[in-house]
This record gives sequence, structure tokens and C-alpha cells, in this order.
Amino acid sequence: MKKLLPFFLSLLLPLLALSAPAAAFSPLQIGLGWPRSDLQLVSSNTPVIGLRLNLIGSYNGTAAGLDLGLLSSADTFSGIRLNAIAQSDTVNGISLGLFDGADTLNGLQLAPIAIALDARGVQLGLFNWCNDLHGVQIGFVNNGTYLGSHSHVHGVQIGFFNVVQSLCGVQIGVANVTQSLYGVQIGVANVVNESDFPCLPLLRASF
Repeated sequence: MKKLLPFFLSLLLPLLALSAPAAAFSPLQIGLGWPRSDLQLVSSNTPVIGLRLNLIGSYNGTAAGLDLGLLSSADTFSGIRLNAIAQSDTVNGISLGLFDGADTLNGLQLAPIAIALDARGVQLGLFNWCNDLHGVQIGFVNNGTYLGSHSHVHGVQIGFFNVVQSLCGVQIGVANVTQSLYGVQIGVANVVNESDFPCLPLLRASF
């Protein structure tokens, strides 16, 4: 019987989605397919405000509340989400997982791999990448100018290896690298490429 339940759900959910009238929003979403699949309780065009269970994955243009599961995708998400893999255009709130991605982050990302193009808040992970950060990064590797980005940090970076295009704030790590500095670097090697003395040990400041 337990083995038959997922099979019956996979048949039932699309029928419910087709037969249900259009609603302003749904308090519940259950997804059995990959993101942007039709194999979910309500259509991707219906906003979900409440609970979204991604048994495999689901996609909604707008989602808010509590988001749990394996694969999560939304244009705009507000609230708390806990998924193995999550991707949104905009995240307002707290996002936790193994891989977490957002074009715009307002809040907290906690994941081994945390990626945001524009972040206002905190990134915690092994690898944190952000094109434009106003806030804090704590991880093993922070940012990724070496990936070809032009990253800017206004705030604090704490990690083993911190690298940005321009820093206005504080870097604390074993190796700190920036093209331009307006702030403080604390580490074994502190590199400012535009300086007359590109590499200094322990401490350097520029204002």
C-alpha cells in the first residue's frame, strides 16, 4: 500500500489542478515534479501563501510562508524555505539548503553553496558568492572575482579566502584580496592590487 500511494498521488494531483477553479491564492502547494512541472497541486500561476511541500519539486511565480522539500523554484519568495536546492529571482526572508540561489536576497542565506547577485543581509556557507553585497559573508571562500565577476562588498567578509573587486568595509581571513580598498584587511596576506604595496601581512587599512 505504501508503494502505491505515490503512484495514486501522481495521478490525482494533476486532476485536482485541472478541475479546481482559479483562485486568488492557495494556502497549500504539493509538488511531485521538477520545477516548472504541471505535476503539482495548484498551477504555477497561482500564488501560494501558506505551506509549500516540495516532495520532489514545485514552481510558483509567487510563494510566501513555509517552503520545505527537495527542489524549490519561485520568481518571488517571502518567508522561510528549507530545501536541498532552491532558486528564486527574489528572496525575502530566510533560506537554508545545500545549494541556494537568488538574483536578489533580502535576508539570510545558509547553505554550503550560497549565491546571490544582489544581497542585502547575511550569507553563511562554505562558498559564498555575491555580485553586490551590503552585509556580511562568513564562509571558507567568499565572493568570486576569479569567476569573472566584478563583485563589490559593503560590509564584512570573514573566511579563509576573501576576494572581491572593491571592498568598503572589513576583510578577516588567511588571504584577503581586493582591487580597491576603503576599509581594513586582517590576515596573513592582505592584497590590494591598486596599491603601491600590493601585499602586506597581518593588517592594512585604507581610507
